[in-house]
Amino acid sequence: MARFTPSFRDPQINLYVKGVGASAGFYRDFFGFRETFRTPKEGVPVKVELNWEI
Repeated sequence: MARFTPSFRDPQINLYVKGVGASAGFYRDFFGFRETFRTPKEGVPVKVELNWEI
C-alpha cells in the first residue's frame, strides 16, 4: 500500500481577532510570514493576509 505524506506548498493563515495588526505582527516577526494584503492600506487594519514561502 502506498503511503501518503502530506506537505504544505503555500502555507497561510486566516485569523478572526480583534487585534488584527498585532496578530499579523506576531506571525510576521516570530515565524517569518510575509504580508501580502492589508485593508485599509493606512490606519488600523480590518483584514491582513500573510503568506509563508518555503
